[in-house]
Formats: sequence, structure tokens, C-alpha cells
Amino acid sequence: MKKLLLTLLLLVGLSVSARELVLVGPATPGGGADATIRKLQVMLEPVLGYPVLVEYHPGGDGAVAMNYLLSTNQPGRTYMMMHNLSSMMHAPETIVPVSYVSSQSSFMAVRSDFSADINDCNNSKPIFVGTPGGGNTAGGLMLKMLGPKCQARFINVPYKGGSQAIMDLLAGNIDMFIGSYSVTAGYVEAGTLKITAEIGNTRSRLYPDVPMFKFELYKKLPNPVSWYLFATKNTDTKEIEQALETVYATSEWQQYLQKSAMGRNITANSAAEQFYTDSAKLAKIMQKAQNNATK
Repeated sequence: MKKLLLTLLLLVGLSVSARELVLVGPATPGGGADATIRKLQVMLEPVLGYPVLVEYHPGGDGAVAMNYLLSTNQPGRTYMMMHNLSSMMHAPETIVPVSYVSSQSSFMAVRSDFSADINDCNNSKPIFVGTPGGGNTAGGLMLKMLGPKCQARFINVPYKGGSQAIMDLLAGNIDMFIGSYSVTAGYVEAGTLKITAEIGNTRSRLYPDVPMFKFELYKKLPNPVSWYLFATKNTDTKEIEQALETVYATSEWQQYLQKSAMGRNITANSAAEQFYTDSAKLAKIMQKAQNNATK
């Protein structure tokens, strides 16, 4: 009898310990996406009542993370956070949006001694720009929206994550970094980097003295960084949606959004509609930019 009870207790313990949620990140640790996914991790755990883990699968503009999500075959346990709309527009139909997380402006960070006029696209001297996550993520796409002269001047250098790009920027290997506030803030406060412009459809007010870069080009574009949570199709997402709604409603989450220059907080239930609306806008703008480039 004692052996039976011990066996039952062991099985119960294993079932409890095996219950966990996995959040998959498409970039390396240390970037803006990492900061947000980590914030979700610590805030979701007490709401769900079981561990939330974070795994990183960078590469291929999010393709590696998508393939991992599909290969795990653990619906309801594994979710993926992505901010690369262009990649998700071409994702398999077996991956669907679960929740809109947040959006954020992008910032053009340079070393403190940088003095070039970024609006002068007639200048033939190139500016090498580090963008985190690959060539088709937010920063890379925004460079593709520029006219031919500006495209020739701003040379995109894609990185797997923001932290690697920042290290190369500090070392003098690139001239500029386009990314989120959370990646650059510490370096700006220390005086080693400065923000030369903000990119987005609304001003964050974090740096009121810097201009909006090419605002006319981006004002109709979905916010440069728009984070969504995705799952495999037919996943029962009720529990995670309810947990996210609880997190989103807290003052702690609202303060995090404000501190990190984020906005447009959307309920989990509207995630799919907002994702497809943003994707349609982006596809239209990308097609227009491509047409202009070939003229």
C-alpha cells in the first residue's frame, strides 16, 4: 500500500512539474524582443501558477523559430513571439496569431562623435546600419522604404540580435543602429551613444529634441516594432489569452509600456484582426516601394 501511495505521489509530482509554458524568441538574448519576452515571462508565471520558460531560436528572419514551433508539436504549451511582420505574412497557415503584445518606435542610435547629416541622401559617403533580427525585420524594412538615393547611402548590416549590433557599433565597425529603446537606453544614459532620430508613425516623447526620420514615409506603416504571440493552429488558447488579459490590465504592464516607448496595447481577443490588418497595410506599402524602386 505504501509503495502504491508513493508511486501515485511521484506521478502527481511529475505531472505538476511537467506542466510549463515555453515562449520562443526569434532573436538572441539582450535585445528589445528579449526584454519584452522576459517581462511577459515573470508576469505570466504567478497568473498561470506554473513555470514559464524562454527559449531562443534566432536566424532566418524568424524562420528558425517558426520551424521550431512546428516541430515541437506541443499545442497549448509552446508559443512564439515575433515582431517581424514581413516574415509572418508568409508563415505557414498552421501558425496563427494568439495575442497582440505591444508596439514600439525604433530609434537611430549612433556613437557620440557621429556628425553626418542623415537626411542628406546626395552625400555619397555610406552609412552602415546594423539592424537586429535579419534583413526583413523592422529596421531593414524601413531602409527598404527609402528612395534609391537614400537606399544607396544607408547600407543595411543585419544581425541575429540587437546586442551584437550594439557591440559592433561601439567598436566602430558600423555607423548606426536601428532598434528599440530597451537596447540603447543604457548606452545613451552613459553618454557612449546618442539618439539622432526616431522612426515610427507616432512620437514616443522619450527624446523630444530629436527629429522624426522621414515621417511622411512611415506615418501609414504599422509601428516599426509590433510584437505578437503565435501558436500552432487548433491550439486551445483560452488559458493563455485569459492570463495575458490579466497581465495587460495591470499597472505594472502599463508602466512598462510607457517606460519602454511602447503603445497601442490591444486585447488578446483582437490580436488576429489587428495582425491581418497590419499585414495588409505592410504588403501594400512594400509593393508600392518596390514599384517605385524599379521605375
